[in-house]
Amino acid sequence: MKLILKFIMMFLCSFFTIFLYGVNVKAITKTEMPYEVMQIQAGTTGFEITGWGFIADSQHYSGSGTHSFALILEDGMQRKRIEASFTSIDQTELMRVQGVRRCGNNEYRVSSDYCYYDYKNVGFKAIIPYRELDMNRSYQVSLEFYAKQINRREQIPLYFPTAAPFVHRNQEFEYRAISALSATQLRVSYYGTFVRPLPGDKSKYYYTKNVCSYGYGNQLFFENNTKYLNIFENRRVANTTYYRLAVQEAGCERNRRVVREGRTIAPAWIPSSFVEYSGKALTIETAIRNHPPIITIHQHPIIEEKDVETFDPMRYVSAYDQEEGDLTSKIIKSGEIANKDGTYPILFTVTDKYGATDSKTMTVTVTKPANTPPILHAYDKTIFQYDPFNYLEDVTAEDREDGNLNQKITYSGHVDTSKVGGYEVLYQVRDSQNETASKRVKIQVIKNPRERIRYFSVRKPWYKEKIPLNWKSKEAILIDQLKNRYPYAESVFHS
Repeated sequence: MKLILKFIMMFLCSFFTIFLYGVNVKAITKTEMPYEVMQIQAGTTGFEITGWGFIADSQHYSGSGTHSFALILEDGMQRKRIEASFTSIDQTELMRVQGVRRCGNNEYRVSSDYCYYDYKNVGFKAIIPYRELDMNRSYQVSLEFYAKQINRREQIPLYFPTAAPFVHRNQEFEYRAISALSATQLRVSYYGTFVRPLPGDKSKYYYTKNVCSYGYGNQLFFENNTKYLNIFENRRVANTTYYRLAVQEAGCERNRRVVREGRTIAPAWIPSSFVEYSGKALTIETAIRNHPPIITIHQHPIIEEKDVETFDPMRYVSAYDQEEGDLTSKIIKSGEIANKDGTYPILFTVTDKYGATDSKTMTVTVTKPANTPPILHAYDKTIFQYDPFNYLEDVTAEDREDGNLNQKITYSGHVDTSKVGGYEVLYQVRDSQNETASKRVKIQVIKNPRERIRYFSVRKPWYKEKIPLNWKSKEAILIDQLKNRYPYAESVFHS
């Protein structure tokens, strides 16, 4: 079915070409229709092609009244026609045979052996807009020339052999104008074409020791109708392209010493005016060079169980596409994270507008809450002699996970409040995860500066000491009070 449709399209293209132009369009040789592509540029809006061309030995050419140009793009399914403008190139001298007269204005289709025609304003310039080209196509480019006075329209494939293609890229859309040296062959189309060591018509000729006739001497000529498969380089001199070849002597032809493709004589330059092209003609290829998107995992997070519900893995991933830019919002996430310690894979996938995808996996690690050691608060103190001392007073402990740990505080060390001096007490606390905290504090026991102290013993009544008699009346009361307050003491201080 596809082949039938393709055949119908090709038939319709040919039919409309005949209908529109009134004459059939056929490809001819470069000898009949000399041309030269002088330059191709990949501009901002299209391929700019400049050159010259005409139908030889047909009529005089002077401008828009005598001829016109167009570029034809064909891919087997489509035919596009791009109008070309004139440039002021005159090739009259190139085509003129010395010694012949100028053809009359009403003389048509006369051989250059009898008269010559004017070839003025035969240069062309055309821009092939990128917007006119469909994607994923391969268009062969031809030059169409219309000689108005003889009503003849001809079309010939263009060649512009170069080492590298001409490329224009607009985001993912790529356009290439290709006419590769490696895919082009040359065939010599004229007798008497000199072999030159340098490009340009001012260059000297090659000479040989072998002579075929006295008329042509020992100059070397390219053998007519021979093909060259290896083109090493091209250079443009004025309006003509020259090709660098390698040759070897091949005997005599029409009394001339001729060469053909070989290796013994190099470089050997030949102008494009005297060759026919074959191989792959100038082609414009279009393609979508889409780059797939790229997902970047910025981090493989480690979180605690308590943070699972609020955790957002999208904070640690992004996607970028060379043609479309940021595609982070188009990322699709799959995979779940449980509220339990372990590792969990999360798959991220993104797709661009052409269907290209990228996938990356993030590993999320969930851990139990990290235990923090308890904090113990205990401080150095100074107390008065005989004052009561509570070891756990003002001593506290807490833990981030367990909360208040006051009940788990332990201590070691002894403070004797009956004796003035310094004492140390070591406090410790342990949380539910066996983490501990400890602190050593100093307790300083000092005399009370407001009291007048005198030694007194329950075993030594007041009357046995030399004290005022009015104190003795208080003896019994004091002894009872001391016994009740310090039942453990052997002696106390009393004011």
